Amino acid sequence: MSTIQSDAAARDGVPSLSAAALLRLSVAVAVPVCAFALLWTLSVAHYYFMNTAPAQRAGFLAPAVRVVEHVLLLPLLTGSYFLAALLFARGGRPRRVLLEQLTLLVAFSLLVRPIYFLATSLGLGGASEPFDFAHFLDAMDLDSWLSTALNYSLIYALGLFILFGLIVLAKYRQEQLRAAAMRANWLQAQLETLRVQLHPHFLFNTLNTISALVGSQPEEARDLIAQLAALLRDSIEGAGGEFYPLRREVELANRYLRIMSARFGPRLKPALAVVPGLEECPVPHGLLLTLLENAVTHGVSMITGDGELSLRCALEHELLVVEVRNRYDPDATPLPPHRGGLAALTTRLNALYGDACVLEYGGNGAGLWYTRVTLPADCTSAKSGDAGAGGRTRAQRVLT
Repeated sequence: MSTIQSDAAARDGVPSLSAAALLRLSVAVAVPVCAFALLWTLSVAHYYFMNTAPAQRAGFLAPAVRVVEHVLLLPLLTGSYFLAALLFARGGRPRRVLLEQLTLLVAFSLLVRPIYFLATSLGLGGASEPFDFAHFLDAMDLDSWLSTALNYSLIYALGLFILFGLIVLAKYRQEQLRAAAMRANWLQAQLETLRVQLHPHFLFNTLNTISALVGSQPEEARDLIAQLAALLRDSIEGAGGEFYPLRREVELANRYLRIMSARFGPRLKPALAVVPGLEECPVPHGLLLTLLENAVTHGVSMITGDGELSLRCALEHELLVVEVRNRYDPDATPLPPHRGGLAALTTRLNALYGDACVLEYGGNGAGLWYTRVTLPADCTSAKSGDAGAGGRTRAQRVLT
């Protein structure tokens, strides 16, 4: 049994080169090759016809007989090419493959002359030969047989080279699709890993806050548990989607800020501003949470006194701008970077948008820090995730 199998649902999602595909290629090559052979035969016959004495022209076959001959040859040529394609696609030792192809070539070439006799026996165009063994042997003289076999072996070989080229091209395109599928799977796995890394220490800080409130403020603790449960539920349910409407991300940001307000008390002064009309604009899931967490971890938690924290979402020059501003201590020792934060966000935005997205951050040296993300506001571009694929997100630190 042939090792070429029809596997339209391959493990990597790329269909294999099935027998049906090889049959379609064989038909696509056999039809023009057979038409070429017919035209070539008619042109040669016409040349000899014009250079033959009129008294001897009666022995030439009518064009209709040649047409019937090649109509009968077409199924044989298609079958030979299909079998050759199966053997070629299967692969194996070069010597064995060459021997198999030569066998098919010789077999097809030797069958052309008998099909020619069959066409003449049908009596089309005024030419007719009795269909019996004696006339068959007379028509199958060795010189005519070998001459016809040689001519059609060259035509068969021409089509065979074209067929093999198409098979190699199809395999090459398959490998490209398979490589693209593997890259997409790898990219998806990387995005899932980065998403898990975005908020590793937030959970521990929240649990510590809840633990401190359980005895003294049980109602507040229960409310925080509900807020945390909603965030965790969203993280689990949103594992299959890379983009969320901005309004949902704002809802998650409000839950996060509710938890942080319980942790830092009245000194945390958050403010959210979203320009109307942007509620349904898709943004990467967890974008706002990552920016807010970065502001809290490296800004609010490092200062004393009021911790002003603002989030702004606006449309500027057909681009969606998400900006977080917070107070920070310019003289404080920076915290060591963790696995998530802006580094993971930069990698994730790079994978989703490429050069179509810009992430900027910086401080003015006087206690005000900003982090700004600019990305396409067009829903189609954002959902497809292919705006400038392969590029890099530009992460800039600007000190003014």
